[in-house]
Amino acid sequence: MSWLVDLTEYLEDQSVGTVGTSIFQGYMPPTPAACVVCYDAGGNYIPQGPDVPWSEFKAEIRVRSTSHSAALTLANLVIAAINHKNDLTMNSTTLARFIRPDSTPTLLEYDVQRRAIMLIRVTMQVQRPMVY
Repeated sequence: MSWLVDLTEYLEDQSVGTVGTSIFQGYMPPTPAACVVCYDAGGNYIPQGPDVPWSEFKAEIRVRSTSHSAALTLANLVIAAINHKNDLTMNSTTLARFIRPDSTPTLLEYDVQRRAIMLIRVTMQVQRPMVY
C-alpha cells in the first residue's frame, strides 16, 4: 500500500496538512477537528497483464472540519493539489502517470460532534515494474 502512503505525503508536500497531525491513512481519529484521511478503495483490473507497466488504484479522501463551508474549503484545497496531475514522482518511489478526482467534493455526513465530512473519490495510475 505504499501508493497510499505516497499520496498522503504528496498532499503534505502540496501544503494541505501534515502527515500524522492533520493527514492520515485509513483511519479518521477523533482529533483534530480539521483533517484529511486517505482510504484504499480498491482498483481496476483494466489494464492488466504482465506487459502493461501500470496499475490503477482508487482512493477515497475524506475531509472533516467544523462546518460545511470549512470542510468544503479544505476539500477544494485537496482537489487543487491532485486535479489532473500527470507524471509525478512521489516520495522518490512512486511514479504516478496521473491522479484525477472522479467526483466533486460531496457531503458524506456529519459526525456526532456535528463536524462536516466531505468525500472525494480519486483514481491514480501508478507505474509498476515490468514482469518478464
